[in-house]
Amino acid sequence: MGNDGGSIAKRDDLVRTKPSTETADQDEVRHSLWTQCRLSKAPLARPVMADRLGQLYNKDGVIEYLLRRARHEATDAENKVAGHLRGLKDVREVALTPNPVRRDADDKLYYPYACPLTQRALNGKFRAVCLWPCGCVLSESGLRETAARTDEPTAACPVCSASFRAAALREAPVSAESDVVYLNPPAREQDALREQLAARRTKRKKTDAGADAKRVRARLPTLNDAAPGAYAASEVRRAQANAALNAPPAPESEAVASLYRKTPSKRDVWLGRQAS
Repeated sequence: MGNDGGSIAKRDDLVRTKPSTETADQDEVRHSLWTQCRLSKAPLARPVMADRLGQLYNKDGVIEYLLRRARHEATDAENKVAGHLRGLKDVREVALTPNPVRRDADDKLYYPYACPLTQRALNGKFRAVCLWPCGCVLSESGLRETAARTDEPTAACPVCSASFRAAALREAPVSAESDVVYLNPPAREQDALREQLAARRTKRKKTDAGADAKRVRARLPTLNDAAPGAYAASEVRRAQANAALNAPPAPESEAVASLYRKTPSKRDVWLGRQAS
């Protein structure tokens, strides 16, 4: 207990203190990330969706948010969380395995889902991933034990045997286009993924604009001398132009001829002459 000349006992060493409020708040935030929809705050219920940032949603929560944003009714908090979503193509339905450990009546921080390989609860204390091609959710450690031992570019999902790019487990930093999506990653990692998504969206807009310009230019008529029949077509046009120049004048109609016909005056009639 000290007092031996080398150390001094403090109050924390002698009296047990209650857990700090800050720790309790962090536990509640972590619990909400793994049990609630990030948009509606309702408990996660099938179908559960994940985005490229590793955030979890209820499908109806995503649809309602997209409708509200289209009507400019979404809140700033919702846009901060899911502003990168443009449609259901930006989310993936995930397969969550129920936790085999039953919930105690007094357990307020119960985690209802677990890794299908290790049976450990998905509680944020260890990294969990979603395989984007198939949607299976499992722990990173379990996936590495089964799929990351090979140097092959692709591997099979240990749950459903779907193929995915295993090289993503050996890449750093994490990419927003990877087949392995880390669920609820740290804030710094998630911010980097947001920047990647924004840069990819800007690049796609520029590419689409360039493709539209090319399609417009392709629709414009052009003269291609090397095309089959181009010489024959030019000869036909030249012959048509020459024929139009050398064609005899068309006969005048009676109405047009009357404009140039001389009408006999009274004097010509008195003299007995008729105008020709």
